[in-house]
Amino acid sequence: MPGKLSRTLSQTKAVLLLWALEVTQRLASMGARQIVFYNQLKLKMNIVLRFLYTIY
Repeated sequence: MPGKLSRTLSQTKAVLLLWALEVTQRLASMGARQIVFYNQLKLKMNIVLRFLYTIY
């Protein structure tokens, strides 16, 4: 019985570790997408502002 409990605990730890890695990867991916979106938005705003500056 103790061997089975130890194996179950090891399997539970492995599953929790895999879950934590997946969550970390998803959060990193979301952060990267937000950075890309922000940089694209900033670039577009600069283009619009330059255009407006040349008009006025």
